[in-house]
Amino acid sequence: MKKRIVLKLFMLTTALCTCILATIFIGQTIFFKTYYANRKVKDIKMNIPAFEKAYIKAGDDAKTIQELEQKFYQENNTWITTLDRIGNLKY
Repeated sequence: MKKRIVLKLFMLTTALCTCILATIFIGQTIFFKTYYANRKVKDIKMNIPAFEKAYIKAGDDAKTIQELEQKFYQENNTWITTLDRIGNLKY
């Protein structure tokens, strides 16, 4: 009788801990994935106007524009490029 109670308590405790850990893991996965994506988009949207101003200031200097693109990548960990009117890469 004593062994059955110990086994039942062990199984109950194990199941409860597993459920708690699974709930925390799933919650964090969903929350942080959404949070990180939204935060990254927000940061990039804030940094695009600065890139745009520097791009306009650079004019048609391909080297300067490439440096701006590299700087944007290093600061935001996201590639940005410029396109011509029909959608082809400009530089």
